[in-house]
Amino acid sequence: MASYAEAEKWVADTAKEWCALCREIVLAAERLAALEEGARRFLEPIEGIVINMAMGSTIASGMSLLGTGDPLREMREAALKDSIVTEAEIRKAQKL
Repeated sequence: MASYAEAEKWVADTAKEWCALCREIVLAAERLAALEEGARRFLEPIEGIVINMAMGSTIASGMSLLGTGDPLREMREAALKDSIVTEAEIRKAQKL
């Protein structure tokens, strides 16, 4: 197990790599949210009609993999605060 000083050094040494990983996670989550919204809009013409279709019980169910409400709000706010992503990068990820 690392000492506190060793942990601090490791965090400092790997900060750039960690921030890049966090950035990709945040943007991937934003893209997933946009894709899910696109799927909901795509299915509007047959809303409420049960029909056998590809991925019918998963994607076509309307249930989000991310949860309800705005499950990305806290993560998005933290990423912006920590300068992991910019508002422009988030907007770009949300537009598919």
